[in-house]
Amino acid sequence: MKKSMIKITWLVIVLLGSVTMKGQTVLTHLAKDGYKGIFVLTGDHIPKVNSALTGYTIERRAVDEKEFRLVTTLNAVTSVDEFREKANASVHLLPYNTSTSRFRLDSIWKKSRIKQSLLDLGAVAHTLPVLAGLNMIWVDSNVQEGKSYTYRVTGIGERYQVVSIPVVYTTNDTLAGLLFERGMYNQPQQRMELYWTTAGKDKPVFIEAYRSENNGDFRKIDAVVSVLPVKDTLQYLVTDTTAKKGGLYEYYVKGYDEFGNAGRNSATQAVAALDYVQMMLPEMVRSAPDSLSKGIRISWELKDASYIKMLSLYRSTNSVDGFRQVAVLSVDSKEYVDEEVQPATPYFYYFEAEYKTQSRPKRSTAFAASFSDSTAPANPSGLVATVTKEGIRIDWEYAPANTRGFWLYRSERGAPLQLVSKLISSDSSSPLYSFTDTDSLLSGGRYYQYALKAYSTSHIESGFSDTVVARPMKNTPVPRSPMKVTVTSSDDKVFVFWDDVSAYDRDVAGYLLLRSKRNPGTKGAFTTDTITCSSNMYTDSLSEADGLVRYSVITQSVFGTASVASGWFSLHTNPIRPVPPSSVRVNPVKTGIHLNWEPVANPGPSKYNIYRYERGAQPVKAGTVTGEESVYIDGQVTKGKHYFYFIRTVTATGAESERSNEAGINF
Repeated sequence: MKKSMIKITWLVIVLLGSVTMKGQTVLTHLAKDGYKGIFVLTGDHIPKVNSALTGYTIERRAVDEKEFRLVTTLNAVTSVDEFREKANASVHLLPYNTSTSRFRLDSIWKKSRIKQSLLDLGAVAHTLPVLAGLNMIWVDSNVQEGKSYTYRVTGIGERYQVVSIPVVYTTNDTLAGLLFERGMYNQPQQRMELYWTTAGKDKPVFIEAYRSENNGDFRKIDAVVSVLPVKDTLQYLVTDTTAKKGGLYEYYVKGYDEFGNAGRNSATQAVAALDYVQMMLPEMVRSAPDSLSKGIRISWELKDASYIKMLSLYRSTNSVDGFRQVAVLSVDSKEYVDEEVQPATPYFYYFEAEYKTQSRPKRSTAFAASFSDSTAPANPSGLVATVTKEGIRIDWEYAPANTRGFWLYRSERGAPLQLVSKLISSDSSSPLYSFTDTDSLLSGGRYYQYALKAYSTSHIESGFSDTVVARPMKNTPVPRSPMKVTVTSSDDKVFVFWDDVSAYDRDVAGYLLLRSKRNPGTKGAFTTDTITCSSNMYTDSLSEADGLVRYSVITQSVFGTASVASGWFSLHTNPIRPVPPSSVRVNPVKTGIHLNWEPVANPGPSKYNIYRYERGAQPVKAGTVTGEESVYIDGQVTKGKHYFYFIRTVTATGAESERSNEAGINF
């Protein structure tokens, strides 16, 4: 088995990690536990015969001992043969098979004769065979597991002495773990290439590879291992040239450090000796709509699933991109029903296989499928119509899936429903929908009925929803003003007629008649009141009026709008005066002159005015009584005079009748 050259850097660390304690130099990495005991290094200076430094003594003190005691003496190597012998013997200090054949031992020996320090020999000096060959490392195999030891190294012939920190001998695993990264079969070179990585403080410097074929026992193989430093990690390339094409193998590796300490076995990894192009994928793929599940049923054949770790199905509505995983399939399955699809929608699928034997997944060719549902969608319901400034807003709620959108229909006054919208798209994120009809032809003088139909992704319409009715606020019509207004009078009544606008405008609700009377005693002041009329005529009783009366008419619609007023049409009224009382009689009494008369029966007067005069003089009002009275005593008279009396009936409006008959008396 070949091993790439790995630089053992812990000797350099010894020199950099020295401290002085109680007058002694302590090297933190002078001693290190290993496979067959505790490895003790001597230092950096190469001992030589007939030089100042001819060797080293190594003393040990256990944790339960007070003094150091000599355990070995390492003398300088005297010949190249001795150097070669010791170097070759060092391979037995490690648990794995290795060889010194890759070392140029003769050249290393010659350099050591003219150099004083291991650092002058380069990286090769820091390997176990060279250190053992120069007698500068020793293994203390007489140690107990779990017990602590301290070592002191002293130079022979030179003032040099260093002490180690206490070292506990243990056989527990302390190496960094090995993680499988990838594996592939190199078809052109017909070999298996496997990569493991490790990170941490104590990384393996030697790798053993074990392989199982066709679920058989694991056996160590003669693999070529290359070590590639990558930043703060190491990558190990294990090359198996004995793997047969088409075979299915399982591998694990075991790592060792430079002292033979073994790490844990890596996880087992299955790899096939097949080229990527040869890796199996589902064949004989078929797709068909499944009416029972309302989905797409996909079936396939897979000749050999033993190489496949995971099989996934991906889907998109685009043949180029947008694919997402819809299912992780069992390698033993042969069909799958995709129920998360929309009817009448084209879909594209492909399989992706992850292999036990390959780090790179493989995709199949994409294939197309679709599903159609002949079931009519549910009718929309719960419609609500709201009048806005923009028009009429229709709100509804609709939750069924597989809906492409909705059609909005409108009608006017019982006419057939007509389509008035483009397709209103459905929204899977919310069941609430809204659409505003902003048609410029909408009239505020009309009531409109609305209904909806749902439209499925299979291009099938539902029935109509329930209808809702609304009238917009815009473009509300104003009714026409009445025409041909005429005003006539007869007896004590005034008759006002005008054109019936409702005969040609069905939205007329009625009329407002404006009546304006001139205030008594004025020429231009009028008092106007409003009269509501349901028809195109009005009879006005003005028996008490006397003077100018004028009329104007306004048309009202059912929508609350009104026309402009028609012109004013005037009439001079001369109503019949009330009837005066009759049979006026006068008699003298002690207190004055007593008058009585026959009261007016119909219409009843409001009051009576009594007038008195003397011959040759103007009549004066002597008094007033209510309409229920028919007697009066005039106390404002003088004896010896002759008086004449007459009475006038007064209506509630103040109109007076003609004079009654006169009655005279000498008082």
